[in-house]
Amino acid sequence: MFFPVFLFGFSNYGIILPVDGTTSDSLERTVAGTSGFMMSADGNSQDLKLSGFSVVIVANSNNPTVLNQDFLYHNGIVPGDWTLHENLPPVITPAVSQVTFKNGFKVMAELNRILFEQFAAPLKEEDVICADIAKRYLRTIPHVPYTAIGINLHGYRIHQNQESGTIPDLLIKEGGWMSFRNAAPSFQVKAAYRYDDKTVTLDIAEDLVKEEEVSEVPAMVFNANIHRDISDETNQQMRVSKLLSILDSCNKDISDFYSLAKEFKSDGS
Repeated sequence: MFFPVFLFGFSNYGIILPVDGTTSDSLERTVAGTSGFMMSADGNSQDLKLSGFSVVIVANSNNPTVLNQDFLYHNGIVPGDWTLHENLPPVITPAVSQVTFKNGFKVMAELNRILFEQFAAPLKEEDVICADIAKRYLRTIPHVPYTAIGINLHGYRIHQNQESGTIPDLLIKEGGWMSFRNAAPSFQVKAAYRYDDKTVTLDIAEDLVKEEEVSEVPAMVFNANIHRDISDETNQQMRVSKLLSILDSCNKDISDFYSLAKEFKSDGS
């Protein structure tokens, strides 16, 4: 039996932590206008809302110059009717290549990884396409020595009661340190769980979020990385098969994300 490992820290308001090397813009950008995909057995409209999803495939000796918009279109990796982002033109270099589309979907290749990322408002489960795009990419380039995969999820939960449901309410005993020079700290928690074939790292922070036509409200922000290592597999075909199987079952990872985040919830949150 594995028990979670917790790390506590202080954080600044307005920050989303990067997970597994991915970058995150401001929370306001990722959730503006979000009604959000919600998983709640009791139908509670204030439950966790999904705001981002990405797949990171770790590889040895990856060639970033392979990635460009023509490669993605020609091989059917992305739909042919997707248009490029007008303000973010493709970048193709020996060290890093990146193609961003108008719908916000991004593919980036570096020497040691390939990233598939989407942020949307709202991001419903049926709109999560990272896994499918990643599978098409793997089937097109199956010869690269892939070694690991990370599924990254981003979400938030608005406090129903601003006086409760915060990280101290959930995990920490109150004390004089709860206020310094009349300033209350914001908090950041990292929890790591190891089970089955994966390591799940969950970053939790307090932040202010702004939804459409709503003023900023306090919320708890969740960023999760679900990491699986496949480097022990020596057969390249089996490595690709393992990655495809993991991507086929990513809905289970989404379900785990919601289930785990639900555990970090007090009666008043």
